[in-house]
Amino acid sequence: MSPDKRVRSLVLLGLLVTLISACAASASVAPYPRASCDAASPVFALKVNGRSVDVVHFTDYHYAYFSFDGPASLAVTVNEVIKTHDISPHSLRIYGRAVGRTLSCTIRPGVLTPNYLVIQINSLEKLVVLADPLETDLPPAVGKGIYNVAAPPYNADRTGATDVTSVLQQAIDDAGSAGGVVYVPPGVYKVTKTLMIERDDINLYLAGGAVIKASESRADYEGSDFTRHVIRVQNVSNVSIRGRGVIDASGFSLFDKTFNEETKKYEGRRGVIRADDCTNYTVEGITVKDGTTWAFTVYTSEHVLVRNVKVLNYKDVGGYKIQNDGIDICASRHVRVDKCFVMTIDDPLCVKATDENQRMYDVLMTNNVLFTSCAGQKSGMQAHSEMRDIWFVNNDVLQCRRGIVVEATTGSCLMSDIHYLDIRVEKQIPSSTGAEKNIDFVARTASQSDVEISRVTFEEPHESRFDIRKPNSVSKVSINETFVGNEKIESAGQFRETGDGELGSLAFDAGETMSVLYFTDVQSHQHRRDIEALALRGIITGVSASRFAPEDKLTRADWIMLLMRVLRLEGNATESFTDVRPSDYFAREVNTAKALGIIEGDAASFRPRDPIMRRDMMLFASNASRSAGLPADGLDSLTESGMVTRAEGAAVAHRILVQRLAHQVGSASEK
Repeated sequence: MSPDKRVRSLVLLGLLVTLISACAASASVAPYPRASCDAASPVFALKVNGRSVDVVHFTDYHYAYFSFDGPASLAVTVNEVIKTHDISPHSLRIYGRAVGRTLSCTIRPGVLTPNYLVIQINSLEKLVVLADPLETDLPPAVGKGIYNVAAPPYNADRTGATDVTSVLQQAIDDAGSAGGVVYVPPGVYKVTKTLMIERDDINLYLAGGAVIKASESRADYEGSDFTRHVIRVQNVSNVSIRGRGVIDASGFSLFDKTFNEETKKYEGRRGVIRADDCTNYTVEGITVKDGTTWAFTVYTSEHVLVRNVKVLNYKDVGGYKIQNDGIDICASRHVRVDKCFVMTIDDPLCVKATDENQRMYDVLMTNNVLFTSCAGQKSGMQAHSEMRDIWFVNNDVLQCRRGIVVEATTGSCLMSDIHYLDIRVEKQIPSSTGAEKNIDFVARTASQSDVEISRVTFEEPHESRFDIRKPNSVSKVSINETFVGNEKIESAGQFRETGDGELGSLAFDAGETMSVLYFTDVQSHQHRRDIEALALRGIITGVSASRFAPEDKLTRADWIMLLMRVLRLEGNATESFTDVRPSDYFAREVNTAKALGIIEGDAASFRPRDPIMRRDMMLFASNASRSAGLPADGLDSLTESGMVTRAEGAAVAHRILVQRLAHQVGSASEK
């Protein structure tokens, strides 16, 4: 290389380094200050893009919390030379570089899996790094419809020195009178009774640095009130709890640490948030801390969104076996739990049919990061009403005893249509309740059917089991592309069978299974949730692996395919149209729709590739719903002119799917 070229190369390299450094420096980082009620970590110091971020010491681990828009360079410094380190989730492929006492790595805004990391350095206690996207749609601290608890007329003490339960409750009640935002600014707010949200249209907003903190002294409570939840949400619509603040139950300080031999549990356990009989309920961004019973529960509710919620509980299984589940969705429907983090002892993510005569379906738990000593992801134990259409998708289980669990130990209703897709399980440990298991079916009181396990990896090989008791059975189980260690699961002989119940059909790599789809062009689209709900079920596909093309026109053939898949319609397909060839990807669905009367008339052509008009969309949808034995509720709300986009088609198809599921489960419960 000539001197001139070498100089030019060095100049270009310098410009590139400067550009990269400028981009990194321009990334915004918003750290949240350590609250006065939290202990500073004596072990870890953290800088993000050169900016110090507080690290909190909680029980036997440490955590740091901030928001960013990436990329972000992390520098973790400890008080000893770093010899070994590990950064989970391993699926993020963040390897880090250790020099002396500092471990450095880089994170970027997440696509599917969030930037919730568990870092192990040498044999030190674990460091949890919780990095969220920057907040959007922040409410103002003052103004019309804003009830700021620290401002007049409330003037809540922000130091944690005095009990402000009644003040916070008054602000919640005032907001409920006309609908509004209860604004909790940074500070510590001591409470000694359960805060009740019992009116519609309330948004409880906790700013970063705000902590609603239950008193750690039993003397501050009346009777056994300390065992109740910090917040109860009951029989309301359009309620949200969001922000970057913390709700701290002080559970570990309050519960009785003497084991009760009669009840076989510890007494005085405490939850954090419980919701009952809610519609359009959203919890987003907050941290739920220190529950010693089920920390975050949703009962008998529908249309629920839980996103970017962090659950931080006591996790040392060698100390106390606390039944402190993380997120439990119970007897509810149309629920999405997305991009959450749970660190706890007991089950972190559960779907439970806890209540009789309560429909339990359409639950999606996706893109979550989990750390536990029990079941990584569980359907059950309760089967008191029929459970179906349950999805665990793209979750990372960093530690557990049992990786994937389908379990019925109370209740006798069928559990079916359950899916575990694209799951990674890292470390597994034994506990007082038993040895490690990769996959565990337990059908002691109810039968299980139509369970799919696809593209699941267990880093460690352990036993898998079917535990079935008469008269119950397990049938129609499909296991695809699933590995334990380096060994693929491909035969029944790799499972241990116990009990005297019946194990039905068990298929391995029986056919194509859908992948987790991430469409980069729908992330801010109003119909994003509809599109993703259908994509995760394999009902709809994109124009490529990463693009959905939401504004492209929906074709007549693709609308028929959507209807047939959403309603699970089948029939005898005969060649019906001159412009539909047997080799066309839509031939079977279009011809079947003609045979079922969904496509009316005697026309020889169908024009399958033409954009569908709203008039025909409404007609086909009404006919298909009636063919499936469903009412065509709401379909007549479509206008009768104009063409339809792919996104609009997905929104209507999802609405029809919701109606089908409601009718299907409702009919079954009436028998």
